[in-house]
Amino acid sequence: MRPRLIILAVLLPLVAYFGLYTWNARTGVVDRLTAVLGLDAAGWVFRPGRAVERGVRDIWERYIYLVGVRQENEDLRAQVHALREEVVRLREQAAEARRLANLLDLPEPQGWDRQGARVVAHRPGPGMALDALVVDVGLSSGVRGDAPVCAAAGLVGRVARSGQSFSVVTLITAPTSRVPVVSQDGRIPGVVCGQGPDAPVEVRYVPLGQQVREGEILVTSGMDGRFPRGIPVARVTAVAPSADALFQKVTAQPVVDMAALEEVVVLRRPEPPSANETRP
Repeated sequence: MRPRLIILAVLLPLVAYFGLYTWNARTGVVDRLTAVLGLDAAGWVFRPGRAVERGVRDIWERYIYLVGVRQENEDLRAQVHALREEVVRLREQAAEARRLANLLDLPEPQGWDRQGARVVAHRPGPGMALDALVVDVGLSSGVRGDAPVCAAAGLVGRVARSGQSFSVVTLITAPTSRVPVVSQDGRIPGVVCGQGPDAPVEVRYVPLGQQVREGEILVTSGMDGRFPRGIPVARVTAVAPSADALFQKVTAQPVVDMAALEEVVVLRRPEPPSANETRP
């Protein structure tokens, strides 16, 4: 029984195959069906693969694009930062040039030489004057004690102590400062006295009956020999009667913004020629 079943299992498929082959040879139906079904099968297989390919390619291209955009943004940020720094630097240079030009425009008092200096410290410490600053010139530049110090707007103070390369300048606002002045319009004499940091100065010894107006500029009188004549010192802010029967109570505001100083001019008296230089 079993051999017959085996023979039938082998022969029936062969008979069916040859029958189908013969029928297809006459009609071509199987070829056409196979072509159609094969194409569709290929289509169904390739369509998801193509979709996956497109998705992967899009993701890759977007990644590459985003990486490029990110790098470009970083480059642009670096360029913007560099340009901002350049703008700040150029503005600082322009501001410094304007300040130096204003200093150069200062008239040179007769009998005095000018020495430019940079401010390196404000109110340098408790061991020094309360209202003081340090400049980068000293004995090696011919700067000595009591030398007047000016800014473009007017008088800053005087040199209190000189080192070899640096000097301490006492400001006119310091309590120890005394500057003989006259009012610019009325030529009324007085003495500008400092009252400490961030306080207005006091103008002492202004006689009663002498008219000093608010807003009037006080300039150095040159009477003590320490300061040249005509340097602006302060602007009168208030005039009132005083308890003193002889003088008025006058306050003023320095014309120089001491906190904003960066460059100053130190006035020096020229050294007299030595005996060897004058000897024929």
